[in-house]
Amino acid sequence: AGGAAQHDHALAAQARQWGAWAGKLVCNRLIFGGLHH
Repeated sequence: AGGAAQHDHALAAQARQWGAWAGKLVCNRLIFGGLHH
């Protein structure tokens, strides 16, 4: 059970990292898109 909980925690941490990265990517696209248009 401990191993599964650790695995879930790692997945959650990775999901947060990907979420933050995706959010930055979207923000950059919106900012640059706004500048170009």
